[in-house]
Amino acid sequence: MENTGSTEQLTTARSANPDGRLARGEKSREKILSALFSLYEQGVLVPTAQQVADESGMGIRTVFRQFSDMEALFVQGDAILQQRFLERPVFKPEGNLDERIQQLVNNRFSVLEDYAPYIRSTLVQIWRYETLRNNYRLLVNDLRKLMFKSIPELKDKPKHVQCAAEAALGFEVWDRYRTQNRLSKGDIVESMKVSLKALLALEN
Repeated sequence: MENTGSTEQLTTARSANPDGRLARGEKSREKILSALFSLYEQGVLVPTAQQVADESGMGIRTVFRQFSDMEALFVQGDAILQQRFLERPVFKPEGNLDERIQQLVNNRFSVLEDYAPYIRSTLVQIWRYETLRNNYRLLVNDLRKLMFKSIPELKDKPKHVQCAAEAALGFEVWDRYRTQNRLSKGDIVESMKVSLKALLALEN
């Protein structure tokens, strides 16, 4: 029988197939993670596997083929968000105290506005997953460092004043302003400025 080369073609196809599977797997993971973020943004703070599957247009078996469980999915999503935060433009406050306060509160509003859906989800689930607790602690620490970088005058204040300043700039207060009080960006920024200036004016 004449050799048509079909065996060679089959061998070539098989050797190329692993790369194809990897590429498809990576694309599936991206779709699943994109669906997770979309659900957070829609206000679904603790998405189920079925919700993620429906949002991604994939089967639930595909979700668990790419992620061993929901914790693995949440943790991977959180890692991506952490990386995005680190890749933000470097914040370099400058000028006199009033100017630096203005720059800080504008920057803080932007960060919290951008990450609000994801932070809300983290805070709802933080008691379940140690990785989320640790990563959120890192985020809070980074925001604290930015506060002291912007307003080094706070370093000379008592600990309780520093903590009050951190709270005034924190997500919980921002979220109350935004969702409960329904304040505009301008009003929230002014509220943060008023709090910081009042704390800085306190005698040590």
